[in-house]
Amino acid sequence: MRTKRAIAAVTTAGAMVLGGVGVAGAVPTPDRGPDTGGTTVMVSTPEIAFTSISAGGTHSLAIADSGKTYAWGMNAYGSLGDGGTIDQSTPVEVVAPSGVAFTSVSAGYAHSLAIGDNGKTYAWGANWNGQLGDGSTVDQSTPVEVDMPDGVSFTSVSAGTGHSLAIGDDGKTYGWGFNQGGQVGDGTVEARFTPVEVALPEGVSFTSVSAGGTHSVAIGDNGKLYAWGLNWNGQLGDGSGFPQYAPVEVAVPSGVAFKGVSAGNGHSLALGSDGKTYAWGTNTYGALGDSSGLNQHTPVEVVLPTGVAFTSVSAGIAYSVAVGDDGKVYAWGMNYYGQVGDSTNVDRWIPVEVAVPAGVTFTSVAAGDGHSLAIGGDGKAYAWGWNQAGQLGDGTVSDRPTPVEVVSEVALTGIMFDGLAGTTPGDPESTIPVDNGDGTWSVVTPTHEAGTVDVVVSWTLNGIAQTPITYPGGFTYYTPAAPTITNPADQTVTEGDPAEFTVTTSGEPAPVVTWEASRDGGQTWAPVTEGVSSDGLTLMVASSVLADSGTQYRATAANSQGEATSAPATLTVNPIPLAPTITDPTDQVVTLGDSAEFTITAGGTPTPEVVWEVSRNGGTTWEAISADPDATPSSNGWALTVVGTPTNNGYLYRAIATNSAGQATSAPAKLTVTTPISGSNGPDQTNNEVTKELAVTGIHPNPLLWIAGLTALILGTGLITANRTAKHHLNQ
Repeated sequence: MRTKRAIAAVTTAGAMVLGGVGVAGAVPTPDRGPDTGGTTVMVSTPEIAFTSISAGGTHSLAIADSGKTYAWGMNAYGSLGDGGTIDQSTPVEVVAPSGVAFTSVSAGYAHSLAIGDNGKTYAWGANWNGQLGDGSTVDQSTPVEVDMPDGVSFTSVSAGTGHSLAIGDDGKTYGWGFNQGGQVGDGTVEARFTPVEVALPEGVSFTSVSAGGTHSVAIGDNGKLYAWGLNWNGQLGDGSGFPQYAPVEVAVPSGVAFKGVSAGNGHSLALGSDGKTYAWGTNTYGALGDSSGLNQHTPVEVVLPTGVAFTSVSAGIAYSVAVGDDGKVYAWGMNYYGQVGDSTNVDRWIPVEVAVPAGVTFTSVAAGDGHSLAIGGDGKAYAWGWNQAGQLGDGTVSDRPTPVEVVSEVALTGIMFDGLAGTTPGDPESTIPVDNGDGTWSVVTPTHEAGTVDVVVSWTLNGIAQTPITYPGGFTYYTPAAPTITNPADQTVTEGDPAEFTVTTSGEPAPVVTWEASRDGGQTWAPVTEGVSSDGLTLMVASSVLADSGTQYRATAANSQGEATSAPATLTVNPIPLAPTITDPTDQVVTLGDSAEFTITAGGTPTPEVVWEVSRNGGTTWEAISADPDATPSSNGWALTVVGTPTNNGYLYRAIATNSAGQATSAPAKLTVTTPISGSNGPDQTNNEVTKELAVTGIHPNPLLWIAGLTALILGTGLITANRTAKHHLNQ
């Protein structure tokens, strides 16, 4: 028969989500249905993901990301905290005080400690020597409050074989329980049934503590190590071999500070700032990992694997485990039960690699009496070694020389809608959810008046009922209604740009929206799926082309009560804008009273608007064409008709073409207005003379004057007197 043995208590910190067990999918699906019932609703299987573990003598503790705490293994003294004293080979929920979630836990030989999110500390299990700290020696099968000093909250706790340690938010360290070896650290050997102050060295506060079998170790805020309690094999590391009833300094290597410490039954481990791991104390089975097998009264180096540094360590009874910075887990020392985890029962004198399951990386480890625990990167808990009381949590009591998964079998036993039970699909007389085999369970909703209701899921873990999971407002009942839909708006875009058509709908159940397109003015329609949003309310034509112009789009909303189709919306696609171009008008000469026409041509996309301007001062300033009342642009602006007048003789005219891409201005053209010839056709023609001075303009190499009667055609320049039948050459 196995006797009581000491235990190293190790707690690994982790994140915690309060308010319920983690559930993939997070909400019932679908989350809406008619008030007549009959909707098949799926709920995801609750997931147990562990974030913190602690290995005790023959029991184990773990915190899940839900904030729930679980325990398994020996329960003779109520160590599991489930209200009973029956051993459990799979996890059961610790009965935490109402409204309290535990943020850290520590398992001792047969008792457990936890810190609540309310600032209080709780304990349960064996209480032979007052290790629960409640002022009594009565075992407790559910958590009770530790009688803490007034105004103090504990920030960390550690459970040993029969004593407990804690660090307070006042900077002090406290101990209670079994104290025959001075392990409480108050300078006495009297058992303490409530927390008392540890006699700290002057000016030192402890930042980390670990309770072992009958000794304790701590890290000071000065980076030094301290220890107290029994010391028969050098487990205090002070070199004396004598028990110490208050903390003394560990004889560490010069210049080394420490960042992690763990107390086992008769040995101690510590992580140095130099990247090395140190050990001291009992070494009968190789627990110190220095290959010697000799007890050590001061720290010696653990023989680390080449190139590896340990990032965390845990001391058990006569063996040790550690996590390496290479992502592997190592163990050494006693291996009678397979607690080293290398698939053998051979004691190991230096660290060897634990046979971690393929594809899994252990992120934290804990060593117990003869069993080891780990949390995998997959959120699962693993265990190996001694399993007499089911402390491995695999549903058996068989020892395991390599890690096995802690069993977390979950089953849903009922799903309630505002207190009304859902029924089994295909069997309205049953209320048992159906396991769909894909991580979800299904029921059929009962009838209920319209409105939003809570969904409550009842479930078991390893056959034991757990706290129900509530989805506040998890399902909405509605009264069925036919759909309505709004009309999308016409869209005008430039070639290459996207066009977006949107609608809104109403109806119960929520309508499904589909889109159609017509390229023949609405005579025929074809389905459109590309560019439709997941809710169907938006259609995005990603890159419009000119050929899309004129296409019509419409949407249809349909549900079990009918359908509604929107009016069509038209897509107009404009070409990519091109800056205007313009030709220059030419100068014009007209006779007074006649019309001159200035013309240009203009190009660009979109077709530019053409306006004319006039300059009345030789181009110094320009005005709108309205400044010349005798000028009239054509409807498209490509021509300008100007009636010649004495006023606009010499005016300049230009055209300006403008569109969205820019502007172009023509060169100016000049208007010259001439005066017509006037003469006498009176009856006195005896002298055959032209009696008027004629102003003749124009240039010709051989100007001629043709005179017929008194009418003269003058080419060239000069003042002419001639017989009316004469033909003259005029000199320039």
